[in-house]
Amino acid sequence: MAEALALKVIPSFVERVIGSNLLNLASKEVGLLLGVRGEISYIIEELEMMKAFLKSAEERQVTDSMARMWVRRVR
Repeated sequence: MAEALALKVIPSFVERVIGSNLLNLASKEVGLLLGVRGEISYIIEELEMMKAFLKSAEERQVTDSMARMWVRRVR
């Protein structure tokens, strides 16, 4: 009798524990992926700003030595 009850209870308990752990891991993974997307968006925006600066600096033919050095480093 006790064995029969254990055979019914244990698998159910294990399923709940494993299911809960898998759900936690999956939600953490989704959080990480969303964070990566945010970082990628930030990097893309930064690169667009750098491109705009370089284009503007080339059009103005920058004479400031610090600006020229920065332009060389960004390229």
